[in-house]
Amino acid sequence: MKAAVLRGVHDLRLETLADPVPAVDEVLVRVRAAGLCGTDVHMWEGTNQEGTFPFVPGHEWSGEVVKVGADIRSVSVGDRVVAEVPIPCHICANCKDGMEPNMCPDFELYGFSWDCPGGMAEYTLAREERLFKIPDNVSFEEAALVEPVSVAYHGVWGSGGGAAPHDRVVVFGAGPIGLFAMLSCKASGAPVIVVEPQSYRKSMARELGADVVIDHQQTPDWVDTVREVTGGGGKRLLSTFDSPQDCDVT
Repeated sequence: MKAAVLRGVHDLRLETLADPVPAVDEVLVRVRAAGLCGTDVHMWEGTNQEGTFPFVPGHEWSGEVVKVGADIRSVSVGDRVVAEVPIPCHICANCKDGMEPNMCPDFELYGFSWDCPGGMAEYTLAREERLFKIPDNVSFEEAALVEPVSVAYHGVWGSGGGAAPHDRVVVFGAGPIGLFAMLSCKASGAPVIVVEPQSYRKSMARELGADVVIDHQQTPDWVDTVREVTGGGGKRLLSTFDSPQDCDVT
């Protein structure tokens, strides 16, 4: 099969690798769509240390099941699926305490090491517990966005504490995750202000329903503008930022 292999900083290659063969508890998936995350770019640039070279990147993907191991019960050949990225060990103290998978000291992180390859390949292997079926009304391209959508969703409803119609939300940065965060808050009925300088992203934020879009580079008093829109809300928080880059959610 053909696969993208990141062998080092600025060293991304298209290589021919052996077709994966599923074990009894694995599923072979033909990748149909794969997204390019900012993390993938940063690993190529060498600006973060999340990946261990060499590896097949890609943790935002969707595909079709083409072969299943003998012990597989929940998915079948022909099913359209997406896959979870971190898989915990289930037996350590953190896992038994119900902590998030990324808090497991022995978790598997797919798309960041050779032993846990990602989806930038013609085929990839997945253990059954990683897989989720895609509804019929969702395309492969849309399904590949499940991972970044989940990042934004958990940022709002997990660490962010949620949003409600009486809240006034400010999203700094209208990249993919910033836009998904905006949509998640809008779904709750909360008005959303987006702070973003790039023209394309500003236009997309407006098209997707942002109530107010502010270009901080063209609006030096952008903090005062936000306070005006929110009726003074967030004063203590906003006063700590010299610029939106200090609180970038993209």
